[in-house]
Amino acid sequence: MKKKIILFYKRLKNVGGAENLLIKEYEFFSKNYECYIITYENKILSKDYKVLEVSNIFHLIVKIFLINPNVIICSSGYVDLYIATLIQFKKFYTHIHQPSLMSFNETDKFAFKNLEKLKTKFDSNNIIIKNINFFLRIRKRLNIKKKIRIYLRYFISRLAIRSSKGIFVLSDYAMEEKKSLYNISNVFSLRGAIEKSDLINNEKNKDKIKLVIVSRLDINKRISKVIKSLNLTSNKNIILDIYGRGEYKEHLKKLIKVLDLEDKVFLKGFLDENLKFKIISSYNYFICLDMADFRLSCFESLKCKTPVILTSESFPNPDFDNLKCLIYSNPDIKSLKNIFDHLNKEEQNKINWDQLKISLEKLEWSNYFRKIDEIINSN
Repeated sequence: MKKKIILFYKRLKNVGGAENLLIKEYEFFSKNYECYIITYENKILSKDYKVLEVSNIFHLIVKIFLINPNVIICSSGYVDLYIATLIQFKKFYTHIHQPSLMSFNETDKFAFKNLEKLKTKFDSNNIIIKNINFFLRIRKRLNIKKKIRIYLRYFISRLAIRSSKGIFVLSDYAMEEKKSLYNISNVFSLRGAIEKSDLINNEKNKDKIKLVIVSRLDINKRISKVIKSLNLTSNKNIILDIYGRGEYKEHLKKLIKVLDLEDKVFLKGFLDENLKFKIISSYNYFICLDMADFRLSCFESLKCKTPVILTSESFPNPDFDNLKCLIYSNPDIKSLKNIFDHLNKEEQNKINWDQLKISLEKLEWSNYFRKIDEIINSN
């Protein structure tokens, strides 16, 4: 009889990096486990997946009790899952997709002296210190009501994370941050991004320099800065296509119209997962400017032999930085303009694609989930 595994994701509303990871995780574990996905809302997964929708936390408790899983892995909503599993004396593993200091939405860092603690730990890292100082200024502006809410959230969040059997993060930095923030040791730094490392060859545009963004459309992705910089660049040979859905779509639409860029910037809508690699491989450059320690989409783009423009706030990628496939820019309009001014197609000829393929092999999903499976079965 197969072991049972539950993958919990709070709400499946849009397809992004975390949601793609969940899909790949289900596909891997369903080969050897009886695998279920439990969520409060599913708008993206078809009937090919065993998805169980629950209406509230009490319904979640009942589902877990009835399935009686051997393993539970949480990708989103670990506080809810902690409450649901607490009375059943079950433990779970947790994916944390982004460091606290690279997220505008995560609030645990504002509680007590957490920011000061992290500032002491990472005092030699200029990127992190800059982020900490930014969040310290935000903390000063929080009113008493918000602070109380943050402290209560942190209390429950800390209990949930400390009770987890293991925490999976995407970088060594995130591992050290979580250890410090929650005073834990069972944190594992693992990275996965692609199905296979085989590079995709597709003919690039010869007339124009075509840029592409594939992203959820929200303010944290800094897409508006890219559009504004294109309005200022002297390089008139650039076209930008933006794929994705989100609440920021109307704002971007208005911005494009106001700047009279309707012949240069195009909102292309949702990009079908089955067409993603074929589409990305036809572009000259991929842009990804949001703060993150690890960007799945960047490595998917490199698999497509499409170089990436990303924020200088990124951590070094030692396996890729020397291959001339990553272009770093400060995340401001002036810096982006300077990058675009000098952008050309010839730079791609300098990339060592053979070495890139070797580096990408380390990021294959099969290796990533095999390591998780080993951790699960060793506990």
